[in-house]
Amino acid sequence: MTFIELTIKIIADTPAITTKIKDVFYFSGALRDILREFLIFFF
Repeated sequence: MTFIELTIKIIADTPAITTKIKDVFYFSGALRDILREFLIFFF
C-alpha cells in the first residue's frame, strides 16, 4: 500500500478529516525534524 492510498484510507475511515490532516502535517514535520537531527549528528 502506498502512502497516498494509506492517507486516503485514513481520511475515509475518519469523519474528523481536518484533525487527520493536521496529524499528517504534524507527523511529516516531526519526521523532518528527526531527519535534520540525524543529518547534523552524522555530518
